[in-house]
Amino acid sequence: MGALTPLVVASWTGELGSFIFLPVISVVVGTSLPALLYDAERMQVEDRNYYGAGTQISQLESFVRDECKSGRIKKLDDGLKYFDQLISQRPLPSNATFCHVLGSLSKIKCHSDVILLHKKMSLVGVQPDIFTFTILINCCCKLGKVDHGFCFLGEIIKRGYHPDTITFYTHERVVSTRED
Repeated sequence: MGALTPLVVASWTGELGSFIFLPVISVVVGTSLPALLYDAERMQVEDRNYYGAGTQISQLESFVRDECKSGRIKKLDDGLKYFDQLISQRPLPSNATFCHVLGSLSKIKCHSDVILLHKKMSLVGVQPDIFTFTILINCCCKLGKVDHGFCFLGEIIKRGYHPDTITFYTHERVVSTRED
């Protein structure tokens, strides 16, 4: 195993703006970890994956994701507050941030509210992805509306997404428990 090395603080200013690389954690030399890039002018965070591709997310999105991941959303009102802030933001945040909120609300058993929020997302132009549909299938099944879950599964296939093991497991687990 390699030695731990702190990330270096660096900045760059050019035609496109100013960027500041902030140290976040120590990394093992020779490994590739996600990097955070703060845009000094727009105050946005670039979320980089292991392959180097990144997407711009706002501070609000970053904050909401952190709140959801940490489990701090304990009440429906907390999730609705974040959801309303996200849909009022322009440009609209990424679907991934909405999925964090929907997933958190699903964990606190607000299943019918998650389905209603999905409809609201569609009305404002947020396109669902495979993760959104998996959350929706789970909520439908938890509400005992397995037929609606099958509709969402059909929507996944219709849109050309490839359901993963988790999507099928979520649906089949509930179907099999209903048959017992």
